[in-house]
Amino acid sequence: MATSSESVCPYCGVGCGIRYDADRGSAAGWNGPVNRRGELCPKGAAAWDVVDHDERLTTPLVRVNGRLVEATWDEAFDRIEREFSRVVADHGPDSAFFFASSNCTNEENYLLQKTARALGTNNIDNCARLCHASTVAAMGDRFGAGAMTNSLSDLGEADVFLVTGANPAEQHPVIFRSYLLPALKSGTTMIHVDPRENQTTKAADIHLPVKPGFDIPLLNAMAAVVVEEGLVDEAFVAERTTGFEALCESLSALDIDAEAERAGVDPADLRAAARAYGEAGRAAVFTGMGMSQHHCGTDNVQALINLPLLTGNVGEAGTGVNPLRGQNNVQGAGDVGALPNVLPGYRPVTDDDARAAVADVWGFEPPALPGLTEVEATHRFGDEVRAAYVFGENPAVTEPNANRVREAFEALDFCVVHDVFPTETVEFADVVLPGSVWAEKSGTVTNTDRQV
Repeated sequence: MATSSESVCPYCGVGCGIRYDADRGSAAGWNGPVNRRGELCPKGAAAWDVVDHDERLTTPLVRVNGRLVEATWDEAFDRIEREFSRVVADHGPDSAFFFASSNCTNEENYLLQKTARALGTNNIDNCARLCHASTVAAMGDRFGAGAMTNSLSDLGEADVFLVTGANPAEQHPVIFRSYLLPALKSGTTMIHVDPRENQTTKAADIHLPVKPGFDIPLLNAMAAVVVEEGLVDEAFVAERTTGFEALCESLSALDIDAEAERAGVDPADLRAAARAYGEAGRAAVFTGMGMSQHHCGTDNVQALINLPLLTGNVGEAGTGVNPLRGQNNVQGAGDVGALPNVLPGYRPVTDDDARAAVADVWGFEPPALPGLTEVEATHRFGDEVRAAYVFGENPAVTEPNANRVREAFEALDFCVVHDVFPTETVEFADVVLPGSVWAEKSGTVTNTDRQV
């Protein structure tokens, strides 16, 4: 009989405590650090369905004469070792690419990125590239770290919530019900920036229905209102920021009402939102993939960050910039180095001291040249990249231009897929390894507010 042990929900970045309830034969919540009353959303409540699913992969598969057939673990590992060794010997270490996973543990991702670097390449990436990598870049540039600046537990001290590019009522329901909603009932004002009306909008005091792609004009117009109406925290700006004069010069050229209309928003509503944010004693920003999943995603988030920097809403409870992560370990996968340009702890691969420090621990020095992103890598399959290890991702479906990516997979010399189900990417695999799910393994994940 299955036994019950405490784990973490495998879905979104909230990090709810979850366990197997043997009496009910299903998943149940426990009083975790985030879901303190043991509540689960419908996704978490259905998590056992994945564990007990009939279509799960249960044995290794290897391709023989064009067909995937069952094999032993030794046969599968021997094939992987032989083919990766051949590809690297023939084409060099950068001919291999590793897809890490935001759905897997810190420990698993750490070992995979270490394996890639032991092989001699920084060619490792994870699906944060397709969601919050732009947020990490923007926040790293402005704050020095690409993570939520505050904790969920201090949100109740905010006077204003600015939610943009996110729908927490439906996408992160435990955060919404347990943290945002109690604050709203106690008088916190919420501004929701979203092209559509949704469940989060229904709880908002001000809705700014921005046109898709016009986040920067809207945010710049809000910043211009803050400056125009004297809502800048001058002491904070003088002591903690740079570039204020240049920003003001740029904003002074804006016609605020025209920018609001260009963004599809009523100028009076935009001014009211900017005024509410600027006048708040403490204001917290929440941002999601509606902001980051653009060709200008980093610029979007940087424009957003201008608002808390102008008003001093950083460094205190109930303030800051708080990304709502999509998958359960998108934060941790980056933290442990499953990215092509940084080592564990976001130390650049180009930093001599960082590589030396890592070498002291690992016993070998990682390569100094940044690797390829997963998007860049798929464009080079069959050319510069000849072998791929796909761990807990399904790039044949999830990468941009999926039809082209599927064609690219066919050009690889060798491909390993390590997953729980026979995904679309398995079609292109030479070796398939069955993976473990949340109820079958130990390890840690890092949730959206940096709790491990």
